[in-house]
Amino acid sequence: MVEADKNDELTVKVRLNLEDYIQANRVLLKKRFYIMIGFYSLFGLAIGIYPSIRKGQALGFSLILQGIIVGVAMGALASFLESATIKVKAKRVFKSNKHLSKQHVYGLNSKGIEVKTESGSGLIPWANISQFVQNDSGFYLFTGKKRALVIPKRALKNESELSSSKRIVHENIERIQTLQANGKAAEDGEQGAEK
Repeated sequence: MVEADKNDELTVKVRLNLEDYIQANRVLLKKRFYIMIGFYSLFGLAIGIYPSIRKGQALGFSLILQGIIVGVAMGALASFLESATIKVKAKRVFKSNKHLSKQHVYGLNSKGIEVKTESGSGLIPWANISQFVQNDSGFYLFTGKKRALVIPKRALKNESELSSSKRIVHENIERIQTLQANGKAAEDGEQGAEK
């Protein structure tokens, strides 16, 4: 459920389900996923070519093609296994951590994101949001390398709420990034003046 008022504040009530948590893990591990596929593809390519090189054969088109086929097969296998592993691990964590499936209330405003749960509340300033990712299933506001606030799109009931939440997040993250960039530029200017 979402509530918005005229002060550019938005309240989103979120109760994650297993699919939301699995999707969040896929988003969190996406970069690692691509690195693994690349590594296994290159490893497969090396395995495909190595026996022929060891025998002293020249690297011809058919040999390179053989290596590429083995590399693609190993990359596809790694992709499948990693995807299955993410799902199994996420399922285990979600079932063991009952806090994940409890209701969270996110209040998005100009100061940050106020998070309320049955065990307490706190404010996460916009400066602590390191990355924002949006995909077909939701919004992911990263507060660390492996932590994110998840707002499933199903919690946003219509296009107006969806656009309002995107606007609030983008405006505040851009504002903080601009302030940080201006602060960094001012620091650099002061350091240059000291020399």
